[in-house]
This record gives sequence, C-alpha cells and structure tokens, in this order.
Amino acid sequence: MENSSQSVPNKKYDLFDRTRHYAITVRMFVKQLPKSIATIENSKQLVRSSGSVGANYIEGNDASGKGSRLIHFRISRKVAKESKFWLECLELNTPPYLENTRKELVRESREITLIMNAIINKLSPLQLSTLWNLKFGFWNFSLKCMFPY
Repeated sequence: MENSSQSVPNKKYDLFDRTRHYAITVRMFVKQLPKSIATIENSKQLVRSSGSVGANYIEGNDASGKGSRLIHFRISRKVAKESKFWLECLELNTPPYLENTRKELVRESREITLIMNAIINKLSPLQLSTLWNLKFGFWNFSLKCMFPY
C-alpha cells in the first residue's frame, strides 16, 4: 500500500501558477481568433482582465493588512468574472476548432471565481449570522421593550 502523502499531490496547488497559466492560455487563444472589429475589441478586454486576475492575487498575498488583502482578492474575483463575460461575448466569433478551448477558459474563470469566493469568505470579518443579528437585533430589542409580556 502506498503512502497517502505520495498519492495526494501537494494540496497547496499554487494559485499563482494557476492564474498565470490561465492568462497565458487566454493569450494563446486570442492569437488564434479571426481578426474582426468585434474580436479585436473583446480580445483586448479579455487579455487585460485575465492578466489582472493573477496580478491582484499576487498583490493580495503581498498586502500588509487584512483589509488590503481582502480588497485585492475581491478585485481578483471581479476580473475573473469579467474575463468570463468577455469569453462569452466571443462565443459567436470563435471558430469551431477553438470552441473547446473557449469553453475550458470559461470553466477555469468560474473555478477561479469560486476559489476567490472561498478566500474572501475566510478573510471576511463578518459572517452572515452576524450581519443578520446587526440588522434585526435592534428590532427584536425594540419589540421586547414595547411588549414585555
């Protein structure tokens, strides 16, 4: 029986490498698209946003405070969603032989967004239950004062 630590890859799959690979793959995909006004403009936006995913992730990791970290991870999540949007806009202009690549990039955008959501939720100081108590706790207190029985 093999050691379980050998069968499971390093769980700390480097998100830096993943976001860099994503940006590079986007650039290779864009190079292969047919040139038209629509694809050129959408591709410019896609290239910018796909690079920003990793850049903001790096900034978030290097940030000194928790608040600054949170901001950069939120921006990274936002531009991952934006990249997905531009990839979806390119659907009509993508030749059939590149459609699988485009769909894989959309899937990767979605996964990066979910990873960023998990990071943000872990760093966020207020949980949903705390927000609920802050919002409705006052009303509960007010009603008890008005109707003590």
